[in-house]
Amino acid sequence: MAAATGTRSLLLAAALIVVAVVFWKLGQPAPEPPAAITLRETASTDAPRHRPATPPAEKTVSPTVVDELVREDIEKAVVTYSPDALPTFERFLASNEPDVREAARDGLARLGEKGGGAILRRATSRMTDPEEIKRMQETADWLELPSATDGPMKKR
Repeated sequence: MAAATGTRSLLLAAALIVVAVVFWKLGQPAPEPPAAITLRETASTDAPRHRPATPPAEKTVSPTVVDELVREDIEKAVVTYSPDALPTFERFLASNEPDVREAARDGLARLGEKGGGAILRRATSRMTDPEEIKRMQETADWLELPSATDGPMKKR
């Protein structure tokens, strides 16, 4: 009986700690949203008016922000569920970054449009990595498979 009471007390203490941590995390300020791809510094308003303004300097943006924005664009194209989104994927498949091309390939697979197969095959002509080419061709083959709803067992 004493062991059961000790176990209950231990579980109650752990639950209270978890609740306290959750409330503490909820009280933290929200993180800043990611910056845009190209950020420009604004000219100082304190500068004398007789001096010409210098062009704003461009800041570099980390690859993770770019990846996040690319993934957002791909996600927006996927949820259209329309062949009209295919040019978006073609643009990303022309990228020099393998991660961007891989994200575009995954997005095309999720979109499921047969026209994506031809786009993937065209994109492989610019690639040099044999493993990447193989993944692109396999995805193109999969996209071009006939649909089960269009087969001979289709209900009329």
